[in-house]
Amino acid sequence: MISMRKLARLAGVSTATVSRALHDDPRVRPETRERIQALADQHQYLRNMLTQGVLTGRTRLIGLMLPSFDNTTYAAFLEGVLEEARAHGYHVNVAEGHDTIEQLREIIDRFIELRSEGIICRPGIHAPLPRDLLLKAASNGTTFVGVDLHDMHSPVDHVCCDEDLCAEVVLEYLVGLGHRTIAFVGVVGKNRDRGRAHSFRVAMRNHKIATDLIVEAPSGMLPPTCALAILSELFSLPTPPTAIIGWDDFVSCPLVQQAHALGIAVPRRLSIIGVGNMTVAEVTSPPLTTLEVHADERGRAAVRLIVTGDHLQTGEEPSSYRRISFPPRLIKRGSCAPPHFAQC
Repeated sequence: MISMRKLARLAGVSTATVSRALHDDPRVRPETRERIQALADQHQYLRNMLTQGVLTGRTRLIGLMLPSFDNTTYAAFLEGVLEEARAHGYHVNVAEGHDTIEQLREIIDRFIELRSEGIICRPGIHAPLPRDLLLKAASNGTTFVGVDLHDMHSPVDHVCCDEDLCAEVVLEYLVGLGHRTIAFVGVVGKNRDRGRAHSFRVAMRNHKIATDLIVEAPSGMLPPTCALAILSELFSLPTPPTAIIGWDDFVSCPLVQQAHALGIAVPRRLSIIGVGNMTVAEVTSPPLTTLEVHADERGRAAVRLIVTGDHLQTGEEPSSYRRISFPPRLIKRGSCAPPHFAQC
């Protein structure tokens, strides 16, 4: 592989000029820049980004951490990150799966060692981000962007879906249809004091809806047997719900499917709504009413926080950390309707 020094000799310029030309520096005349870039292509010159990062402080690397790729919301977020990074000339290193603090530390350490200019982290664990690693990232000049963090007070920039507004939009819609007995199907390990489950509890209380019909389901796509068990339990009650809110579409769609198996007509007898606007929501029968949470746009926003510093401040108190919060959009399909009391 040809070195920069040899490339400079072939071009008859200094190594500094070669470096500038390969970075499209306007200080290099266009004809010189084109000639050097053509020589680099001809001799298959590969830039050592880590070495250049040491010299310039710019590696154009972003580290991205996601819990998994088998979730269409995460896939849409990843697509947004990759598209925005590419538009700004950045490369993205992706790490999947970090179910423990130890794994989280290992991945963050690796990204810092690679001199990543930024790290985007959607935690796969429900624990505060380790403060010592955040400090280490900051001391190395690495911008840390959290995504949908449960600890809203983490000292990092933050991109999130507005969970409080999600809950309010859903409850306002269902209550507006006439529903008063509403169940919420959450996810095991996520019904904590913060986050989506908490937001829905608060919204239910604000709308004078009892919060005793809250059940938990496994994370990921809800197995048919679990969906059947949840529906059977809820409909064995003296007053079964007329509407069910699923944690996300992976919870709600199987509930729609298994309701048919139990002879529960959706939406005539039971309305079901989800969160996420995942692809599967469009192919249930009837198609699922859900919330669009703009996963791809959140991915783009996270990259912009790293490469350009664009941000929106929220909250009344000034903060040194930036937060971008995306409001949801209600997608009305066929799984919700006014309650048909005669059939309940």
